[in-house]
Amino acid sequence: MLSSLIAPLPMQRAGLYGAWGQLEDVLQAYCRARLEELAELTELKTRVRQRAAACHLTEDTPEGDDFDDYVGRLYRRVVDLRNMPVRAGLPDRRLSGAALTAYVVSRVRFAGEAPSLLRVLAKENGVACEDLLERCSLTAETGETLGETLERLEEMMVKLVDGLAAGGFSPAAAEGVMAWPNVQAMTAEGQAALREIFAYITEKLAPSLRSPSMKQAPEIAETADCAGLPSPRGWEIGQKLGQELIDRYIRDEGRYPETVAMILWEEANRRSQGQCVAEFLYLLGVRPRWDKRERVTGLEVIPARELRRPRIDVIGCVSGRFRRRMGAVMELLSGAVRLINEATTQDADNFVARHVESDTARLMMKGEDAADAKKEALRRLFLEPPADGNMANIPLVLQWGLRRLDAVVKNEDTRATHMFCSDVYNACQGAVIAAVKKLTGRRAYGYAGDSSDPERVQVRPLAAEARRLFWGEAVNPKFIAELRSYGAEGAHELAHYLERLCRWDETSGIMEDWMYEMAARLYVLNKESRQWMRDLAPLALQTQCQLLLEAADRGRWQARGRTRASLEALSYSLASIEEESGAARA
Repeated sequence: MLSSLIAPLPMQRAGLYGAWGQLEDVLQAYCRARLEELAELTELKTRVRQRAAACHLTEDTPEGDDFDDYVGRLYRRVVDLRNMPVRAGLPDRRLSGAALTAYVVSRVRFAGEAPSLLRVLAKENGVACEDLLERCSLTAETGETLGETLERLEEMMVKLVDGLAAGGFSPAAAEGVMAWPNVQAMTAEGQAALREIFAYITEKLAPSLRSPSMKQAPEIAETADCAGLPSPRGWEIGQKLGQELIDRYIRDEGRYPETVAMILWEEANRRSQGQCVAEFLYLLGVRPRWDKRERVTGLEVIPARELRRPRIDVIGCVSGRFRRRMGAVMELLSGAVRLINEATTQDADNFVARHVESDTARLMMKGEDAADAKKEALRRLFLEPPADGNMANIPLVLQWGLRRLDAVVKNEDTRATHMFCSDVYNACQGAVIAAVKKLTGRRAYGYAGDSSDPERVQVRPLAAEARRLFWGEAVNPKFIAELRSYGAEGAHELAHYLERLCRWDETSGIMEDWMYEMAARLYVLNKESRQWMRDLAPLALQTQCQLLLEAADRGRWQARGRTRASLEALSYSLASIEEESGAARA
């Protein structure tokens, strides 16, 4: 029997806690009372409003005129948080028992290298998965909401994976689970999909976790083939991401975006079969052509009568690895820009051609000849702007593009990584937003694309994604408890986490006062957390005090008087430790 496996990054469901658990309880009570037309609906409405306010949902989920619709939207937020896959600690930890099961379930909940286990079970139970996730407040005659049905299916997924774990994730264990009566009662289609999922777990996922030598992915050669990007599957998802981005921007601003920046990373595009490359092409109004082996052989302009929208100008902010290792993709994207610049616009506005013409003229006025000016004006792929906001050394064409930038988007195809996982996210997307602010005095819209469930692609405003992750992970008691289990290493990771929150707020304004207050209370001023860090990593505790006080000093946070006084007193008490540490280093 296999007792444990080493997970590259432990994952678990965020779950509900505190005010969120209370909000779910009152929402369920309201749904049942509404079904039975009970008299206490008025009182329940008051309690719903109170609990929603306690979860700071006023901005993200305003009430509106239809209270039942409001309840539905609140319930979606609750279900989204409860089932959000979040990190369960630091990478490469040996997992066993419930933690191992949670990790495996997180890998098969949505479609990836195997069908979605959640969608298979939903279909077998006669429920559309979209209804489970979008219409979770609907209530059956039994009184069970679809949100509760979803939780029941989550428990079924855990039982199935527990069955595999009991047999060491072996093929024999899979056959044993397939013989369970409730599995045998499934349709032939459902059983076939379940076999495919089990085969992925037992033959690919579990073996990849058994050996410590598998901790890190193999290095990709500098010349690794990328002629298959985007694949037809990547193109399908990229189109969805592009259209969601356009629709989201129109809802926010009331018009089409003219210029969009995309953050393009190499590993993410290989993993997602080129979804971001595909979105870049789709926004321009170009699609790839493939041969029988699904290798990209060329590009074609999407006709204006089919596109039925403007051709949006796209700036690609590429990582160094993307530029070095994906030369064929770089040329593909540059070729797409040239193709659209020369396309007839017919009834669609061609923002690319308009901007190239303008930039070419401006460069010629600076003394460049026509050919060189046009070549430079066609450039759309650049390294990210410097994080320090120094615009002196970036190309003029990029500066002009940033001045007219409407939005910048960074997509994720997995919930194992997100904007708070690493400093690099803010150094890329945040740097673009900060550069626009420095050049124009305004903030470009920031967006986070999410294709972790390929059947339900979403694009969220960056601030909304930040609040979602803040509740799901940053202040989640489960996440903080997991970090504590790592001792001093966990304390330093918590300090780094807080620093990422603060740096994001510096570039993009994503933190609100209540978020700072909550972080201060849970990370620093909580008696148990404070003592843990004081004992194991006092410098990490001092760093967090300084970060929070710096945010208050710079006006990013209107700290409550009592909170600020407590932070200052704690920082003062830790100052001697910092001085001793500095003296020791000297």
